[in-house]
Amino acid sequence: MNQWALKMSSSKTGLLDYNLNWHSDFDECLEVRDVVEGQYCSVRLKDMGGSLKGKTFREMFVGVCVPKLCTVEELRRFWNYTEEKFKIPVGPDFDEELCLYKNTPMEVYEIDSWIFILLGAIAALVVVNTLCDVCLSGSRGNPKICTMFSLYTNGKKLVSTSCSNDTLRCLHGVKVLSMMWIILSQVTVTKLSSININAIDEWKNRLENSVFFAGHYALDTFFSLSGILIVYTHLKYSQEGKPISLGFYTRRFLRLVPSLLATVLIYLSVIKYLGEGPFWTRAAKLTAQNCKTTWWATLFFVSNFVRFENQCVQQAWYLSMEAQFCATAPLVLYGLKKNLTKTFRVLFSTCLASTVYTFITTTVTDIGFVPFWDLDGSQLFYVYFSPVSRAPSWLIGVFFGYLLHQYNSKKLVVPAKSRTVSWGVSLHVMLGLILYHHIFVKYGHNVLRSAIFNSFSRLFWSLAVCSIIFNCTTGHGGIVNRFLSQPVFTVGAKLTYSMYLTHEAVIQFFTQDQRQSGYFSNLQIASSMRPKDIFILISCCFSLSSSVATLRLL
Repeated sequence: MNQWALKMSSSKTGLLDYNLNWHSDFDECLEVRDVVEGQYCSVRLKDMGGSLKGKTFREMFVGVCVPKLCTVEELRRFWNYTEEKFKIPVGPDFDEELCLYKNTPMEVYEIDSWIFILLGAIAALVVVNTLCDVCLSGSRGNPKICTMFSLYTNGKKLVSTSCSNDTLRCLHGVKVLSMMWIILSQVTVTKLSSININAIDEWKNRLENSVFFAGHYALDTFFSLSGILIVYTHLKYSQEGKPISLGFYTRRFLRLVPSLLATVLIYLSVIKYLGEGPFWTRAAKLTAQNCKTTWWATLFFVSNFVRFENQCVQQAWYLSMEAQFCATAPLVLYGLKKNLTKTFRVLFSTCLASTVYTFITTTVTDIGFVPFWDLDGSQLFYVYFSPVSRAPSWLIGVFFGYLLHQYNSKKLVVPAKSRTVSWGVSLHVMLGLILYHHIFVKYGHNVLRSAIFNSFSRLFWSLAVCSIIFNCTTGHGGIVNRFLSQPVFTVGAKLTYSMYLTHEAVIQFFTQDQRQSGYFSNLQIASSMRPKDIFILISCCFSLSSSVATLRLL
């Protein structure tokens, strides 16, 4: 068939633009309740083996509306007859989890009711505490118990722009911008894998869109910030005669657990009741099943050792790895006190060993570099989730944390030419690492290229970010430091942890609830974040209120 004929015949479906999701009207199908009741089935067509416009089609989804009385087995028999009669070379896969009708029951766990009671009790406690706090506000007799879970008191602390250490204010801006980048990248990845009517080939090949694929560097920024803060804080308190004890680390981990536990419970028993859509039931069921079996890995901070597709709160792998790095912090801090030179040699040797390990692992296993593009979920375990591979980012933070403690109270006298070179190299390295994703996306997998970038890119990224932070805190940040130190970032930085926990669930909610194919573009990515931001902020406020209250009880 001629190309013009193919284009005309596919103009409604967008097949030539790689639209492999043909969906009927989901809500209209489910509203059929006259003689028969409607049932919407998303049928997977696989092993197509066809090629159009240079593209090979292996799998696609087609939405069909059938009577609810039709079972999956009957649909299979009907299709087998049709395929044999008309010689149709397409292999459909009918799945009961993808056949939905009005009020399709969700799988209920025994613990669901108890979780709803617990969450309801917490919500009631927050409301009562807030009312008590507001009514007694300003009176001397206002008991402390009225402010523990109060949105009013904790909200005032949340929006406070006071900072305990003004010299490190720029870290707040770095945190907020990195968190925004993570959310933007997650929205992009989710939208790319959802129902789109247009081709993504042209979009992905545009150089400026490399920023959407490079969001994983933001996690390395957070690893570096963790290393900076734990060393800087320890040395500062030790200098003031207040050495950090085991209680400091215990308090740190306990501060993370309440919000993380609430997230696990919501993933297990709440999310599945919140939405409805062609793929919602299956996705929600998988999420609940994962949390039922691997909740312990998330709460005990070892989820990065669980296969990605089996993780409960998938984004919590970062928290697990950071906890593992922090577990080694006492050894690092002891070494910095006892033998500085030897300790830095060990840190350098560790970075070198990590680089060699990552290069060999990438080459032997033939894995990619860009997550969810040439590095799929089954390959994340080898390098992306490996603390051995990620260690350089944290160790570089440790090194700069020591430098910041030594020089942050002084304004270093640095020649103008040296400052220019430092800023120029840092910014060019970061820009180059981001834009080079264009090569990975456009030209496909190359194991040598992946090995080089898996081994060195995160190390150089962390060096560049830490160099900028060092310049900002030692009086050479200029307009960049003034921007990163804005009071609004002080408020936003308090939200980053809760935003990190909730952002993926919110994004999945709006995506899996999608009924019709959309048009994928940068504008759609930006517009799709608006309702998510509101939902995330509400979740964060509630989560932060609970976290602060827990801290007061410790």
